[in-house]
Amino acid sequence: MHYILILLILYLPLYVTAQEADVFARCFMLENPIKVPENAVKLIKPDGFRKVPEQVENILSINPDYMPLDALSEESRVLYIPTVVLESDSKDCVFLYPSVDLSFSLNYNPAKIELQAIAEDENLNVDSLIEKIALEDMSKYSNADTAFVYNLELKQPYLSRYRHCTGVVLKKYAHPGMAMKIITSDEGRGKLDQYMRKLFDSVLYYDEITATGTEAEKSAEEIRKSLEANGPCIHIRQAREKNKVRNGEEKASGE
Repeated sequence: MHYILILLILYLPLYVTAQEADVFARCFMLENPIKVPENAVKLIKPDGFRKVPEQVENILSINPDYMPLDALSEESRVLYIPTVVLESDSKDCVFLYPSVDLSFSLNYNPAKIELQAIAEDENLNVDSLIEKIALEDMSKYSNADTAFVYNLELKQPYLSRYRHCTGVVLKKYAHPGMAMKIITSDEGRGKLDQYMRKLFDSVLYYDEITATGTEAEKSAEEIRKSLEANGPCIHIRQAREKNKVRNGEEKASGE
């Protein structure tokens, strides 16, 4: 019996450490033609947080009552699908992390889309609601080139208790973009600055620029130029026209 207890004392810390180190494993498991270089970005589990079990309820609907104009079906909503969710031990805050994906995130910044979804107005200029941070020394901001920060009051509480949402988007040249969320309860809102620091400290960008990252940047630039020149695909254009007609009919019937 004493022998078993000794083994537990010796090996349990190693087991816990391995479990903690594996918290973000799924963030790097996305099957993708463009593999993220190991020296691109590192995720570090923040102290005082535990992983929430994977479940459908982890999907965040920014505004369940709002359907964007480019929705391809009536069930479409502006969603954030986290790969990993961490909850504070005090149960007043959650962190939502995405997959670390080099193929699309360079062109993707959800701030504008999510703020417009909350306001239910795709024509709303939300630039003043997005704080852009680009300092000479970005060591306090995950060593990113640029950080974008914006606030949302969710229409429905996340996981039944968290309503106050702060979006954080990190960008670094030739590295994966990171779109994350901090969502607090009423009790946790007063500790937002503390939680912001923990979130930024949980992500570290390396400075090395790889050939893979450079190629991803070139592809992203080509996609951006194509969208500027040609607009969205025909399916999105058709959906927009259809939804404009529907919205006009709904407005007329309401009057």
